[in-house]
Amino acid sequence: MTQTWNDLLFMHLPVPADILREQIPQGLELDTYNGKAWISIVPFAITDMRLHFTPRLPYFHSLLELNVRTYVKRNGEAGVYFFSLDANQWLTVLGGRIFHAPYHYAGIHMKKERNWINFTSKRKGKSSIGFTGKYRPVTGEYKPSASSLAYWLVERYIFWSERNSSLYKGDIYHEPWKLQEAEVILSKQNMLPDFLGIEEAGNPVFHYAAKKKVYSWCVRKIEEL
Repeated sequence: MTQTWNDLLFMHLPVPADILREQIPQGLELDTYNGKAWISIVPFAITDMRLHFTPRLPYFHSLLELNVRTYVKRNGEAGVYFFSLDANQWLTVLGGRIFHAPYHYAGIHMKKERNWINFTSKRKGKSSIGFTGKYRPVTGEYKPSASSLAYWLVERYIFWSERNSSLYKGDIYHEPWKLQEAEVILSKQNMLPDFLGIEEAGNPVFHYAAKKKVYSWCVRKIEEL
């Protein structure tokens, strides 16, 4: 598939590696930066979603999404592991679950006011799980250096998920990220996995990215756990 990601906020939270390591499926190794583990909460909008070389379909080409991920590696390959992906389009949720990704249906709204982006998400059936806040870029664009924390966090082109004691892998491709520092005002943030309390997370690091065209391939099973 191809799609365009728009108005992304990367909210990166340092978390205790010993707690997080116990939640990673067998077959994956927790990845750390200078000994620290991280979880990221990423709200954004998706547009122009379609199969390669096909026209986009009405209604199904755009949605809002909020994902929660951590950083892992397998056989030397660095990528991300998703704890959850909330989306406001039921067909995407259904398709994601078919392809073994932990999707949830949520009521999500995004609205731009001046240079602020207001984002609200509330998971259907579990209204306590959600995110409400606003964010905006506050610097010019830059490409993070290869040795930086920002580069380590965002330049990931493999994702893994686990379902029914099996490990699945997906691949994406896009041009390297151009980031901006972000200002964020949160009213609610209750997206962390149940095993991790907000008091256990450190001070967040925020990045913003305006737009990125992304290509993805089918998710495939790689290991029985």
